[in-house]
Amino acid sequence: MLSIWSSLADLPDPRTGNARRHKLLDVLTIALTAAICGAESCVDFADFARDREALFRLLDPAAFATCFASFLNALGQDGTGVVAIDGKTMRRSFDRAAGKSALHVVTAFAADTRMTIGQVAAGDKESEITAARALLGLLDLNGALVTGEALHCQGETARLIRDRGADWRFTLNVARQST
Repeated sequence: MLSIWSSLADLPDPRTGNARRHKLLDVLTIALTAAICGAESCVDFADFARDREALFRLLDPAAFATCFASFLNALGQDGTGVVAIDGKTMRRSFDRAAGKSALHVVTAFAADTRMTIGQVAAGDKESEITAARALLGLLDLNGALVTGEALHCQGETARLIRDRGADWRFTLNVARQST
């Protein structure tokens, strides 16, 4: 069974000097655990680790890896279910001084497990449609029902979803004039 730690074992460590005092996998483990507990920044990660230093010293790394790998394997055992795709522009991400556009991301959400299972940023010249297709191409969709808003009701997107073994349902909003 492939664990997250063996998957990250070949990750190059960009740190130098005293920053390498702790093993990279240890730092990533703390960051992952802190993120699961709601940490959102590097400062949050450091506070989380400092507050739980005694606990981290007591944990058996191999046993923790086995348990966490078991958790990850169990996530998809109830079936693929519904995968919702949606794009959002991140608030306050526009950088007027640097002339950079606001950050636009497309997220895939597994409705049954209530978890985000993928996210990609739309490039400067890329639309939400092409970013969604790139994201869908990364996911195992076999047996899933992919949902999205009318924007994604495109023949190429539907073919991609079908080719990946899933069905699709996109909402269409029809404006009606009152008489």
